[in-house]
Amino acid sequence: MDDQQNPLDRKEQAKIKKQENYDAAMDMMFGKNRHQYAGNIWGWKFSLLSLAGLLIIVAFASIGIATGNISLNEQMHKANEEKAAKEKARQERIDSTKLY
Repeated sequence: MDDQQNPLDRKEQAKIKKQENYDAAMDMMFGKNRHQYAGNIWGWKFSLLSLAGLLIIVAFASIGIATGNISLNEQMHKANEEKAAKEKARQERIDSTKLY
């Protein structure tokens, strides 16, 4: 009777073995120190550089809008015309595929 194990014990042993195998595989891939904090690899320099890039883009866009080189109303009008043309072409394709 000692040779036969309870099914719950076998499940627990299988669960423990699975976790051990997982931990061994993770250690092989990432090393034994995988639980230690490695630090922020990008750091604040990258964040500040990105912020500077975004501010430069916003500044150029603002200057363009203020001087009139970029007209938002004209761009909206062009976008609406293109949207209407695409919708008309789509409708024509639908109409051409109908069987009368």
